[in-house]
Amino acid sequence: MANTNSRVSNLKVAIDVSDAIKELKALQREAKKTTQSLAEVKSDKESEYHQHISDLSDGCPTEHRFLMTNAMIYALYNEKQSGEVIFARFSGVTTSIKALEKTFDDVVYLQYAGPRGYTPDITGKVVFTDPKVRLPRGVRPKCHIHIAAVDTYDGNDNLIR
Repeated sequence: MANTNSRVSNLKVAIDVSDAIKELKALQREAKKTTQSLAEVKSDKESEYHQHISDLSDGCPTEHRFLMTNAMIYALYNEKQSGEVIFARFSGVTTSIKALEKTFDDVVYLQYAGPRGYTPDITGKVVFTDPKVRLPRGVRPKCHIHIAAVDTYDGNDNLIR
């Protein structure tokens, strides 16, 4: 049976949200300032990175063929995704990574130093390694980017490690 005593009434509610809107707008302004500041810091760091590349190459202008390598190495650092990347030898990879290491405190570049090479503390770091370098067990880098060279492949498309 339906309830016949139900009554519909209109209810008007007035809420003053002007203070909340003012606070949200102030928060939005601060967020924009922070984003702009971060962009400026990023731009400064990228400029510093390119200066380190120039310094490491004895002030020689960066060749056009190395510009892509520099951009890719910088992007790999920013993405902080572990994996293996393949570059051609003599494409400026070592210079790019060494410049990155000089620019940022959380970058470590491990090059082959023999079968029992020294491994610095790499916990929480972005680690780049050369083809023959293997990370010791138990280390926990923020990410590990292993560099392989195109000409480290044999004739059967197998990577020589």
